[in-house]
Amino acid sequence: MDPDAKVQVATMGTKLEFSTDSTDGKTGTWTRIYGLASTPDVGGEPNTIDSTTLDNTEYETHVLGLQPSNVLGYELNMMALVDENDGIHNLSLIEPLVEGKTIAYWRVTKASGVTFTYQAVTKIQYNAD
Repeated sequence: MDPDAKVQVATMGTKLEFSTDSTDGKTGTWTRIYGLASTPDVGGEPNTIDSTTLDNTEYETHVLGLQPSNVLGYELNMMALVDENDGIHNLSLIEPLVEGKTIAYWRVTKASGVTFTYQAVTKIQYNAD
């Protein structure tokens, strides 16, 4: 058995939601987006700044810089129709956010229960029909 198998968690059950009335990313009304096909990596390592001095002849040195700002893209079925959203497809839910350049809270809940919440302006990119 793979020793890492105990910590690997399937992504089935991952949820993507948004809220336009939340003031803290916790409260408010949350709308779930169904038909999620993939999620991006969240986080990453901070940039490093070279701090090597001219008298250091053996090793380079670095200090931690700023965390890079991520562009988070989700692949999903824009036309997914589900009863939970009153039969409204994802495009109709998201398009008003795009047109209004609305800053919304977004929440991703992984199958493991780990939740990431952030604010973002929503954009749509079509990759295929």
